[in-house]
Amino acid sequence: MSSNRLQKIESGAFEMIPQLVNLDLSNCELKRIAAKAFTQLTHLQKLDISGNELTEIRQKTVDTLKGEMSPIYCLARGTEALVM
Repeated sequence: MSSNRLQKIESGAFEMIPQLVNLDLSNCELKRIAAKAFTQLTHLQKLDISGNELTEIRQKTVDTLKGEMSPIYCLARGTEALVM
């Protein structure tokens, strides 16, 4: 999904594809990610949100990324972070 003009990700945006492991949302001109945008992605291991116009990521959004099975690697603003 990279390089699309999405601007925002709504809550439950990925609920129809819960088996998703890697999600590339880089360079999409994202300005906002809803707090529950990733709640259904229980198998997500890598999320790339680099190259967007995000100024902040709410704690509730980060909390939904905390998978039970493995840590998630999140790329944002060219840096790599580990969400445990």
